[in-house]
Amino acid sequence: NTATTNFFILVGPGAHLDGTFAAFGRVTKGMETVDAINKAPVTEEKPDKPVRIKKATIQPCPSPAASRQ
Repeated sequence: NTATTNFFILVGPGAHLDGTFAAFGRVTKGMETVDAINKAPVTEEKPDKPVRIKKATIQPCPSPAASRQ
């Protein structure tokens, strides 16, 4: 019951989360921004300064049939 306004961007394998959280997206551009967020100073997993997303673009995922072609 933690899925309120928080989300995670995984920067490495997260097999321990399988079956626990839903995956709903993938970074397709701007990985340098993800890396900068990942390197931000934290205290106990919380950023010392809030990280604010100013813009995000949502695109539909390709259908499974399209990815097999």
